[in-house]
Amino acid sequence: MAVSHDGAGDSITRLRKEIQKIVPEFKDTDVINVVFFLVPEKLKRVSTIFGDYVQVLRHGKKVWAREDLDDQQCDSSLCWKCSKFHPDIEDEEDNCHIARQLFDLCKTHSLVTPVWECPEFEYRRV
Repeated sequence: MAVSHDGAGDSITRLRKEIQKIVPEFKDTDVINVVFFLVPEKLKRVSTIFGDYVQVLRHGKKVWAREDLDDQQCDSSLCWKCSKFHPDIEDEEDNCHIARQLFDLCKTHSLVTPVWECPEFEYRRV
């Protein structure tokens, strides 16, 4: 985990360790997201006539997001409604090859990319 240069690094590291004691299966990026959420004074915000933008953590990095779309990827992306998409499965063979490649790109560049069109989509019946 990268230590913050804004003076909160030590407290964030301590909090991360405490969270991992309670929930050891958390990954560093999960813990960082939780810690960032618990320290709202560290968020930055920009308001324009075109909308509001906030700084959030994605894959361990601070990124900018449109506030009205933040955390909406599950609702707007085809992947979350597709029977081939299994984000909780570690075995790459059991998950969508397109989603895997897209997620790798997202992790590399700290992006969130909803999928609105896909040639492999199969509706997941609940």
